[in-house]
Amino acid sequence: GGRNPGTPSESVRAADSGGGTRPSPIPPADTRPSDVLAERRESGKWYYQIITTTYDKAVETATLVSVEGRTLGLDAQVVPGDTGQFATVILHPGFDKASMSDEDQDWWPRAIRELGSRMVGKVTLSSSSERPFSDAFPKRHP
Repeated sequence: GGRNPGTPSESVRAADSGGGTRPSPIPPADTRPSDVLAERRESGKWYYQIITTTYDKAVETATLVSVEGRTLGLDAQVVPGDTGQFATVILHPGFDKASMSDEDQDWWPRAIRELGSRMVGKVTLSSSSERPFSDAFPKRHP
């Protein structure tokens, strides 16, 4: 970092400007990763899936996301696959798709793009895309 920590990025200001389902940024002073293995999904909410990869790579990616995404108000969780060999990384918080405003719908892709650009060079993904998480999509938790 060459960024001035006193100047929030554009995406943080956007996240700060309204209520709705957009998360609030968490102060970046807390640099400890969250518990990415804890089950925190709520039934009926939607969560962006950002990558499916090997279990170890998912844990590594989610741990980085939990720190790098904090100022965007994002956190990550590892959801193990059926066999345990693979896992999916999802973003928190979950959201209610039916009640999302247009602003909130626009905010998520921008936040994920920003998160992906922060992860370039920090995580290597076997993806055809140049920017991490460019093929993220929301999925409803039953």
